[in-house]
Amino acid sequence: MKDKENTTFQYGNILCTFEVETDYQDDCTKDTHYLANAETGEWVAYIPWSPYSCPSVEDVNLWLALGAPDEGYTLTPSEESWFVRRYNLDSEALELAASQEQTHNGKSVKLLWRNR
Repeated sequence: MKDKENTTFQYGNILCTFEVETDYQDDCTKDTHYLANAETGEWVAYIPWSPYSCPSVEDVNLWLALGAPDEGYTLTPSEESWFVRRYNLDSEALELAASQEQTHNGKSVKLLWRNR
């Protein structure tokens, strides 16, 4: 995220900064994204973002505006029934969920909130 040092986000009543923790594996790296309390540095909220990309400031703001969902899923029609594919969030998924539209192949993005 560009200029993350100058960016803060309001998560409930807590002013937060965006943080990334990188896990270096043999053949790739994976990032974990979260918000940390701007005063204490303590972890406040996990952002279920794809570990292979980084959300922009706009992405984090949209994620917060949508209620900070835990993850997303698509409902995809097959010949016999609907099946669910769960995934980490990305820009396209958030924008599709916010618009409540379907993709050209009939997929709908839904967001999940657990333990709230």
